[in-house]
Amino acid sequence: MADRYVYTEFSQPYIESGLVMVVTAKPGLKDSKFIALNPFTKLMWLKLAAVSTATGFVIWFSEFATGNDQFTCDSILQTICSILWLPVTIIPLSQNRVKRERVTTMMTVPRLEPSVKEIGFLRNSNAALGCNGNSFICRYLISVLNFNPNNVKPVNSIDEYPRLFDNGEIRAAFFIAPHAKVFLAKYCNGYIVSGPSFKLGGFGFVR
Repeated sequence: MADRYVYTEFSQPYIESGLVMVVTAKPGLKDSKFIALNPFTKLMWLKLAAVSTATGFVIWFSEFATGNDQFTCDSILQTICSILWLPVTIIPLSQNRVKRERVTTMMTVPRLEPSVKEIGFLRNSNAALGCNGNSFICRYLISVLNFNPNNVKPVNSIDEYPRLFDNGEIRAAFFIAPHAKVFLAKYCNGYIVSGPSFKLGGFGFVR
């Protein structure tokens, strides 16, 4: 913090840092009932439907024009199934590996979403926050980010945060970026970094 220069001198930072917000994570895949439609836009789905319909018409016309005696109700049903199956076969056979992997990932891999996405929500809802009680973070949250002092809860140990989250005593925790990595490495399930990172001066030596 800038006011610390009154009391001591600092070297140039040897590692960059920032203040980040860690919140509980929730699965985002099951929240959507129409997840299968997400890989493409509405316009793309309409184009796929048009191409499939045109392909089916060509198949039907070629069968009809050649006087195929086997063109029965069963063959009509088979043709319709082929029309509906065409867009499904196009997706995995795409030549663009990046697009193919992105579509597969959207369809199969559960995505985690933060329970709180912006600090503005925390301020407006008077939500409780947790931070290291022995660092400058509490003062930074109050004086710079304008949080209510009554909503800033000092935490003495990194191991206390899961209990505070589980009990609903805090909605978010603020860490220096390297400390956030340590927390997420130790408690990797159920927590995620959310919102912007607030740039700070970094870590340096003091004399």
